[in-house]
Amino acid sequence: WDFLPEKTRSIHVDIRYALWVMEQLGGAGHLLEEMGIEAAPEYPIASAGGR
Repeated sequence: WDFLPEKTRSIHVDIRYALWVMEQLGGAGHLLEEMGIEAAPEYPIASAGGR
């Protein structure tokens, strides 16, 4: 094992964003279906005061 910092990069992304990009922008909804990934349920957005 050898670590070469000049050749190493990390990309961090929220998986929810990656799935959204695949479906909405990449036209890869069929791949999500094939993997068995379903849409997340819709939840109402809470107000800032929690009321």
